[in-house]
Amino acid sequence: MPWLDPKAIDSAKALEWIAKALSKGRLQGKHKSQRLSNGFEFSQYRPYVQGDDLRLIDWKMYGKTDKYYIKQSEVERDHSMHIILDNSKSMDYEEFGWSKLLYAKLVTACLSYLNVQQGDTFSWSTYTTSYQRVLGMQQWKSCINDIHQLTSTSEDKNIRPKSEKNKTYLWLTDLYQSTDEIKSQINALKHQTTELILFHLVGEQEEALDFPENSTFVDLESGNKIQLSPQAYTKQYKQKYDAHLKTCKELCYASGVHYQKIYINRPVDIALKEFLDNYQSTTN
Repeated sequence: MPWLDPKAIDSAKALEWIAKALSKGRLQGKHKSQRLSNGFEFSQYRPYVQGDDLRLIDWKMYGKTDKYYIKQSEVERDHSMHIILDNSKSMDYEEFGWSKLLYAKLVTACLSYLNVQQGDTFSWSTYTTSYQRVLGMQQWKSCINDIHQLTSTSEDKNIRPKSEKNKTYLWLTDLYQSTDEIKSQINALKHQTTELILFHLVGEQEEALDFPENSTFVDLESGNKIQLSPQAYTKQYKQKYDAHLKTCKELCYASGVHYQKIYINRPVDIALKEFLDNYQSTTN
């Protein structure tokens, strides 16, 4: 049974509310900035925006100007997160009503909310569109509306954003691309001054080929259909699946990319809590 009825996310407002509820439940306090520190060299002030951490307000500047300002370090100003959502047709695959794309939308909403809550900026893109940097709660709410309306596309799968220094890239994908394409995209984003985190979205039935006899399978990219008995192809399928996954993981490890498998059948907050725990343990 699904952990949350996907039909509940029937509007941008619902997506916003659920993301906040999940983040405030298990995740808040787990996601701590690895880069914000009073020890960094001061660079500039920026105006306070709704959603910023009140502890970052410079009260001396408030006393002088009667306005709220955030004291910003060079590293804080230059570092941000960019989320890349795979919106190819294969992301329409679903189990128990949860498509990979809908799950990716909720992951994006949760992590971007955490980012905004701690006063950081983030931006996001799909394979067809890029969205500008978001700062503050009002911009986040507007962004959630665009995320909710996002649909899949059959256009190419080239990642659009250019690699920028001191940026963390978060790529949510099902990895249904050739290993050469995946390697090319990793090389385009992962450099010495950037981080790349790859969230591999998977269905449990999909991974085990656990479907009834004489099932009809549809290629979501081409629309082609085929009827077969999954049990007769399980061994062959698993060999090819495992080989592809092994190659993808090796590409990630060789490039210093953090790989994380996430099952769309499982609660988002639990999956993200496990990721944040694992990620912080490897970066501390």
